[in-house]
Amino acid sequence: MMDPNLGKPTAGKPQITPDMLRNSKNVVCECGGMIFTEKLFFKTISAIISPSGKQEVAPMPIIVCENCGGVPSAFDQQNILPDEIKAKPLTLTIGTDATTLMEVGEDGAHIKGDLHVDGAVYAGDDVYAMTKEEVEKIIDDSLDKKLRPIVRMMTESKNNEPSFTEIIGGIGYIFGLMGVALYFKNRGKNDRV
Repeated sequence: MMDPNLGKPTAGKPQITPDMLRNSKNVVCECGGMIFTEKLFFKTISAIISPSGKQEVAPMPIIVCENCGGVPSAFDQQNILPDEIKAKPLTLTIGTDATTLMEVGEDGAHIKGDLHVDGAVYAGDDVYAMTKEEVEKIIDDSLDKKLRPIVRMMTESKNNEPSFTEIIGGIGYIFGLMGVALYFKNRGKNDRV
């Protein structure tokens, strides 16, 4: 729900208007989520560094992504929070019939369960896990191979010079027009004789 006081003047605070919000970038979590919730995270402060000289529990308000449940890096710029609660990049899952075959994330590709290839069964732990760079290279190579004919056709279509067949066709067209003209010219001479 939008703040009902949005755009109204407040003492000593700069005004944020709906136009400013409309023309601003959205905050997006690493997983792609854009809806967030405020929650509390607690830290135990050691008696050695505590201002009171006693161990204290300090609440920290944090912003959590509703999609992945992690804290986006935009809300932990001082890197205070532990890695366990930080948002993780979106993981691409490859599989069929609700069986996950492979997950591709920031740390590479990992086989889940057993992998069946041409009747042979490989345990998930025995299968080579690719790094993110290796997966990207495979995808790039595959796209290059598939797009090569399209790129060649586009390049050829941009060539403005006439091809050999177009030149021969043009010459044939000229000879055809000359033949029609000579036919009518000679037809008139033959009618008089």
